[in-house]
This record gives sequence, C-alpha cells and structure tokens, in this order.
Amino acid sequence: MTKKRPHKMIKSDLEFQNMLQDIRNERAFKKLDPKPVSFQELTFRMTRFEPLWEVLKKAKFVKDKKGQINVSEFNIFTIGIVALLTVVLFGGMIFTMGLLNDTFMDIGQTNTIKGVNLTKAAEDTFGQVNDSIQALRLVAVTLIFAEIMFLIIFTGFSRKHPALWFVWILLVFLAIMLAAPISNAYESLLQSNIYDGNLASFTGANWILLHLPFVILLTGILGGILMFVNIVRDSQQEGLGI
Repeated sequence: MTKKRPHKMIKSDLEFQNMLQDIRNERAFKKLDPKPVSFQELTFRMTRFEPLWEVLKKAKFVKDKKGQINVSEFNIFTIGIVALLTVVLFGGMIFTMGLLNDTFMDIGQTNTIKGVNLTKAAEDTFGQVNDSIQALRLVAVTLIFAEIMFLIIFTGFSRKHPALWFVWILLVFLAIMLAAPISNAYESLLQSNIYDGNLASFTGANWILLHLPFVILLTGILGGILMFVNIVRDSQQEGLGI
C-alpha cells in the first residue's frame, strides 16, 4: 500500500489566504464539512472542481489598481540633507588626509634615519592615499545625482492612486521650503572657509547645494509628469479591462 503524499500549499499573499480561510469557515458553518478542512485539503479539492477551472479559463482579469504612496516618495526631503552631509564628510576626509600627508612629508624632510628615506616612505603610503581620496569629489556628485534619478524614476513608474498626485505636489512644496535653509547653511560654510577652503573644489555638488530649491523643484516637476502619465495610462488600461 503506497503512502499518500500530502499536498503542499502554494505560497500566496495574505489576501488570498484570508479568502481561503473564509471559505473554510463558511463550509463548516453550512455543515458542508464536519469541521474546517486544512488549507492543503481545500486547495486539493479546488483542483478537482472542474467548473472553477472553466470559469478561470474564460475570466477577464483586471490588474489591482489600488495606488499607494511609498516611503521612497519622502526621499525628496532627504536629497538636500544627504547632499550636505556627503559633501561635508567627504570634504573633511580629503582635508584630514591632506594634513596627514603634509605632516609626514615635513617629518621626512626634517628628520633622517640612517638608510631610510622617510620622505619616500611618506610618498608611498600617505601620498598614494591622498591622491586616491581626491576622487571623493566625483563620488559625491554621482551619489547625489543617483539619488535624484532614483526618486524621479521610482516615483514616476510605480502605481499610484490619482489622488496621490496632489499629495506629491504638497510634498514637493514642503521639500522646497526645507531646501532653502539647507542651501543657505551650506553657503555660510563655504564663506567661512572651512577645511581651508577645500569645499570649494566640490564643483558639481556645490552647484546642486547652492541651487537646492531649484533642484528640488525640477525633481518634483519631472517626477510629477511621469507620475501623471503613469496614472493616465493605468486608467486607460483599467477602462479597457487590461
């Protein structure tokens, strides 16, 4: 006698599992089953119910159109904060490494050890690191630009309820208000000659931070246009029953 193998239930979302739970309870309440059957048994019975498959073969499915606002939309508030922290942090790292490199170069020139070239040793260690860390200027502007592009693309191409378009406009307006003091604060840092004026070398990132309200406005407009186009397209597809 062969042992009957249990039927494994296919993993599904919570909504489908709740529907199956309601079916189990309803069948037990109507005395169609002595007690609620297991999910495995219920799905097995569904596979044997041919009318269900005939209905599924002819049914016209409509995609779920329930829009939602995601946490990523609120990233429009963090663009300026991330840009400011990135430039200040990277600028401090470049400045600190430059100080260390100059200090060890001076030590090598003013002190000698028999058979050891301290200047050459400083050049081969801190000098190489100091040259490489200059690339953080490019990393900073790339990181800021990537965050802006991610926000535009994700906001524009994710499914949204039409009402959320107006919520997006409100978020953009609030983000512009937040961007103004951040831009002013960074301008004060530049004028204070912090890090011995090293921040001035962050050309691309400086432009973004000094024009942050305009950057936020442009980001909001582009994201809003893509979001509106996506909402219209989804509405047309829903009208066609696609």
